[in-house]
Amino acid sequence: MNKEDQIWQGLFLTIPTVFAYNLADVIAPDDQTSILYAMLFGGIGAMIGYGLFYLLKGKSKQIKILSTVGITIAGFFSIFLLSAKPSDKEIIKQKWVTQTIGNVQFDNPEKLNLISAEIPESVKWYYKELKMYSDGNKDRITLFLDSKIATDTISIVGCALKSMMD
Repeated sequence: MNKEDQIWQGLFLTIPTVFAYNLADVIAPDDQTSILYAMLFGGIGAMIGYGLFYLLKGKSKQIKILSTVGITIAGFFSIFLLSAKPSDKEIIKQKWVTQTIGNVQFDNPEKLNLISAEIPESVKWYYKELKMYSDGNKDRITLFLDSKIATDTISIVGCALKSMMD
C-alpha cells in the first residue's frame, strides 16, 4: 500500500470512529455504560470507515474528498440532532407528570426517583429522615428533598427563642 492510500485509509477510519465515539457519549444512558457504548459505536464507526475506504479505493481524489467531507458533515449533523435538548417553551408545552413525595404533590416534566436516603453524619442530630429525589438529567436537573426534622431539636430552639424574647 502506497503512502497516499495509507493517508486515505487513516482518514476513512479516523473520522467515522471519532464521530461514532462522540455519538455514543450523547446516547449513553449513564456514566457506567458510557465506556461500553463508546467501544461499540467506535468499532461500528471503524467498520463503516473501512468499508467506505474499500469501496472508494480505486476512485479519483475528488470522489474521496467529497466522501470525506460528506462523512464529516453527516457526523456533525447526527451529533447535533441527537444532542439537541428541548427549549424552555417545548418543556412547558409537554405533558407533565403529577407526583406525590411525602405530603407534597407537584408537577414535573419527568418523574423523580430516589437517589439517596442517607443522612450525612454532620447533620444526623438535626434530621430523622432525609431523602433526595432527582430526574437524573445532566444539563437541567430537578432536585427534591423530603426531610423529617428531629422534634427535640426544634423544641430546644423554640424554648431558647422564647426565653430571649421575655
